[in-house]
Amino acid sequence: MDINPIIQNITNQILDITNPFKIILFNRKYDLFENLTSFKLCVVVDDNVNISELESDLYLNLECENPFDVIIYKQSEWFNLIEDDTSFARKISKTGVVLYELQA
Repeated sequence: MDINPIIQNITNQILDITNPFKIILFNRKYDLFENLTSFKLCVVVDDNVNISELESDLYLNLECENPFDVIIYKQSEWFNLIEDDTSFARKISKTGVVLYELQA
């Protein structure tokens, strides 16, 4: 799957700001001319990361011409939630596109 350059650019910017375990694209919208209009990312980070501070850093420092949203999960909650069939994290895990995954 080809990733839109705008989404790839934001992924690279996130990697410059933090060291996530995983980045997943779980929603994107296009106009009638197939131009990207908005997208949503899930970022899974280490348990010791302050989610509020990271969220602020991302929204203040990421530069993007399109509207986007970022959902952040800590690793421990991510692994618990993807086991729950009713959780949003599980849906993201099953239907999203992994843009980045930390290699062990």
